[in-house]
Amino acid sequence: MMITVFSLVLGGVSLIALFAATVAWRKRDAPGGFALTLTFVGVAIWCFFSGMETTSLDAYHRYLWNAISYIGLCNVPPLFLVFALQYSDSTLPLTPWTVSVFWSIPIATIVLAFTNSLHHLIWIGFTMGPVPSTNTVVYHHGVWYFIATFWLLALSLIASFHLVRVAFRAAALYVTQAVILLISVIVPWIGLLLFVLPNGPVPGLDTTSLGFAVSAILIMTAFNRLRFLDLIPRARENLVERMPEGFVVVDASNRIVDINQAACRHLGIDTSPVGKSVDDVVPALNGLPGEANDAPTVAMISRQGGRVSLEVSTSYLGGRKRATPTARVLLIRDVTERRRAEEERERLVADLQSALADVKKLSGLLPICASCKKIRDDKGYWHQVEDFVEKHAEVQFSHGLCPDCMRKLYVDGG
Repeated sequence: MMITVFSLVLGGVSLIALFAATVAWRKRDAPGGFALTLTFVGVAIWCFFSGMETTSLDAYHRYLWNAISYIGLCNVPPLFLVFALQYSDSTLPLTPWTVSVFWSIPIATIVLAFTNSLHHLIWIGFTMGPVPSTNTVVYHHGVWYFIATFWLLALSLIASFHLVRVAFRAAALYVTQAVILLISVIVPWIGLLLFVLPNGPVPGLDTTSLGFAVSAILIMTAFNRLRFLDLIPRARENLVERMPEGFVVVDASNRIVDINQAACRHLGIDTSPVGKSVDDVVPALNGLPGEANDAPTVAMISRQGGRVSLEVSTSYLGGRKRATPTARVLLIRDVTERRRAEEERERLVADLQSALADVKKLSGLLPICASCKKIRDDKGYWHQVEDFVEKHAEVQFSHGLCPDCMRKLYVDGG
């Protein structure tokens, strides 16, 4: 056995990955937490046995340690993909069938690695590396190695796509967490690029595993300082997408960075407007309302089916600074029916007030003379019935004689 700088470095990296796995284990119940834990365990296995391979002096042990390292290497990309799908709340279902597809090539590769002496589909042979005192070798690969490499790269690329999408979607809300997530995705790809380059800086050293170790350190930082996996995109499905109100996040440049289905429905939008300016999508929403603590503003917009009334409330992310534009969240409610009811109520009230203005009511007790029928007012003066009623009601009298009085005056009296 020969202890080299590379073996010490890879051994240290495996310890870092194991520590990251223990940190991730605390979040195993969060979506993607358990898969992330197993990903770090896979990185630890990969790095440790790659380091053991650099300590070997004979071909048998080199192939053996390399084959064992493939247990970690071949499991890291599919586990990382499962983590990415669960963390990003992807629509791709993780059914037994999809999981078996993910692991079909990795499992076959592990089996072929341990039986390489029978077919040489993984390794044809190796030559000593060009860096002295490192005990590294450069392997010459068979056809299955390239098939497996393509498959594992494809899984890693899909995982990276989902995580990058999440990072950009969450950037307006959790900037630091999004940046760390992006870097943790990019670094392993840089390590892979350095490893596959024919004139790489360190021939024979598996820099891809070192890239995953850097990612582990970054994600551990996110765990300890930024509550990584506590603030996760799945909350969006459970809250934002199920809420009846429209939810729109607008960045400092007035571009829409997130929107839920309710907002699209309220605004009459058929395609996702993410990345577009509010001015281009719904000009009526631009700048509404002016202050974070203002009462909600009602905007009138036209959509299929006619004009609607939308109540818009605004909150500013990180507080509102007048000198510096900042991202804001718009909460939208469709209040068309409520506004119609209010307008109808206001119209009825106006009609009633107009009618009451035209009517003067007589109410209470009227002191009236039992003999002459004059009515006494509040000041003690007596008035003829006609004068009193005309003064207190919109009434005019037309005088005539009833049949009884007619007989009394002209027939009986005459």
